Amino acid sequence: MGVFVRSRGILLVFLAGSTVAACLGTETKHRFYGNAYAQRGEHEKAVREYEAVLRTNPDDAAASCLLGHSLFELDRLDEAERKYRDALRIDRDLGDAHFGLALLLARRDANEEAATHFEAVVRQNPRDLTSLTNLGRLYLAAGKLDLASAKLEQALSIQPDDVAASFMLGRVQIERGLHDEARRTFQKLGRLAPNEAYAPYGLAAIEANRGNRGEAIRHLRLALEKGIEDAGSIRRDAAFRSLASDPELEALLSRHER
Repeated sequence: MGVFVRSRGILLVFLAGSTVAACLGTETKHRFYGNAYAQRGEHEKAVREYEAVLRTNPDDAAASCLLGHSLFELDRLDEAERKYRDALRIDRDLGDAHFGLALLLARRDANEEAATHFEAVVRQNPRDLTSLTNLGRLYLAAGKLDLASAKLEQALSIQPDDVAASFMLGRVQIERGLHDEARRTFQKLGRLAPNEAYAPYGLAAIEANRGNRGEAIRHLRLALEKGIEDAGSIRRDAAFRSLASDPELEALLSRHER
């Protein structure tokens, strides 16, 4: 499954009423309105406000980063990347810019560089659960299983019942051939998130890895019933390469792709 995103906990304070805004300087007023629009999901308006801040102060790293966030939300990824890089050129330690750029690069499958930016976040905040989980995913994809395990275990030491980190750790355990450990991980996930697809999907990956075709398809059917946004992604998942072109699996996926 894809990149994991949780709230970064960035506090955008919205002070209602034009009286407060009227007391602010021009640059501060644009930032104020930009933050309020971004908080409400009105990112086109937020972009205009942050651009106004940068016209006054082109070296405002925070404004560049916030503009990057809104451009990212609008799927204007090239522009967002430039603004994140601008922010880091001005302030190379700006954690939110590292985080936003890492998410953007991971979305583009530029995994090696994405990992360097997630690592920058973790150096500043070793308890950043989202960055640790994404590092586990990226290192798994790169075949760096020891690193993946270390990051996911670090995440789970912070939040033992975190679903995303547990799921990724189970995937790493499968790749390491630790099927019994992986089974325990996914069974625990079934208790933590009984209505989600994580547990049956993981159990299907174990069975496919062991060559148990029937059991793998049975678990995948349950995962699909619980809800997988992109059923076709199963075909692209290396965990299920042993089921490539399996007629029963193809029929199952076709039903859920309609």
